Amino acid sequence: MNSAGTVVGHGARITGSVEGFPTWRWFPVRSRDGKLEQLPVPAGSYDVQTSVVTENGDIYGGGYGADPNYREVYMWPAAQPGTVVKLSGFPKGSRVEGVDTDGTVAVTAEDDPAGTWRPYLWKNGTAKQLLILAGAAHAQITGISNSKVIGDALTSSFARSAVMWDKEGKAAALPNGQGTSAINSQGLILGTNKRLVASLWQTTTSVGAAPSDGVLNVLVDDGSLAGAKACPGATYPRFPAVWACG
Repeated sequence: MNSAGTVVGHGARITGSVEGFPTWRWFPVRSRDGKLEQLPVPAGSYDVQTSVVTENGDIYGGGYGADPNYREVYMWPAAQPGTVVKLSGFPKGSRVEGVDTDGTVAVTAEDDPAGTWRPYLWKNGTAKQLLILAGAAHAQITGISNSKVIGDALTSSFARSAVMWDKEGKAAALPNGQGTSAINSQGLILGTNKRLVASLWQTTTSVGAAPSDGVLNVLVDDGSLAGAKACPGATYPRFPAVWACG
């Protein structure tokens, strides 16, 4: 969701069943001004999902086209309502993980046949691969903000460790970090430590545990966290919740 209240997501259309279980195809949607609308998809594409809506209303996502092994990157430009474009210059199998305010698109290129994950930044039609931490075989991006990128480095057996790339593209491990999930414009990072406890880092400095009384999904620029929390003494159901900074 952006600050204008535009929300993007995707739905599923049931296409049949296999051994009694439904099969489906994804399709992209947008909600704004209280109205839900299905977004167009490129001819011949399928399983299309949205990933990000920017402050100006551009939407990024992807799906499958002629090659079922590799995802493609699509954009729905705010300046051209009702249209969708397939963006060029992305590595094969790119999945959009975030878009920075300057238009830089962060992607993880997944090559399923080869079994590799690679982190890239794309801008103005050109993609640049980020360095992978020494000792890691793969890396994936989980967020980007103010030219800082977060993600996970993975060994050949896909054991994870948390990593941040600075503005120069230098990779650094987050102390005792196992995974990352969000970063704000101030460089505050949300993730999990090696004991799978929700944790926070200020760039590459650990600042301790995050709130542990709920499920955290969103980190905003003032340091607040949003997610879901159950009533005191219960585990379920969970309800939307916000944890204020400090």
